[in-house]
Amino acid sequence: AMYVRLHGADHPKAAVLLGDMATVLLLRGQKEEAVQMHEKALDVKRRTSGIESDQYVFELKNLAVAYAHLGMDQEALSRLEEGLGIVRRLHPERNVNEGSILVVIGHVYERQGKHEEALEMHRK
Repeated sequence: AMYVRLHGADHPKAAVLLGDMATVLLLRGQKEEAVQMHEKALDVKRRTSGIESDQYVFELKNLAVAYAHLGMDQEALSRLEEGLGIVRRLHPERNVNEGSILVVIGHVYERQGKHEEALEMHRK
């Protein structure tokens, strides 16, 4: 893609492009390919933004959603918990990123039939 040719594979815009492509793959039902693309985007975010960043957390959440679409709930929850920990360290006050992660955790619990836990996440 043009961003990669112009800026290199380790540029933040390359990570955005990879994440956007992963989203399209997920919408097309190419779930495994979407996970691989999100993993690449996460790796670029780790190298360009660092682990303790909102950008990294955003991509962690996207990867978790892709895992959930594959039925890989434990992997999804693991990534979401990691992201939640980072967000809470970065923003001790409540933050919109924390809320969006809690919503996705709730959706994973819903799929698992854990309705009480899902409701608890949505209430937070």
